[in-house]
Amino acid sequence: MAASLSTDGLVRLSYTRDDGKHFDYDCMVRGDVIRTRMIDEGGPGTGPGAWSGRGSTTTFSALTPTSVHIKDVYFDGSVDEGTIEF
Repeated sequence: MAASLSTDGLVRLSYTRDDGKHFDYDCMVRGDVIRTRMIDEGGPGTGPGAWSGRGSTTTFSALTPTSVHIKDVYFDGSVDEGTIEF
């Protein structure tokens, strides 16, 4: 996975799965909410998709200077969360 800062203040995340399929996402932070949009979701050259937040909400909180807790709350009320150490 690679991350780069764009000129408009967004972070572009890029990765390639083990099966060779490549993905790019733009990410932005507003308060404690993380919003993402997939690039070329409709096929090569289709550009940015819609920003996330319609079906789930992703939030974060810093636990320590070297860790962050990420929490996804989905439209059905289910939750996926975890802590990332860096």
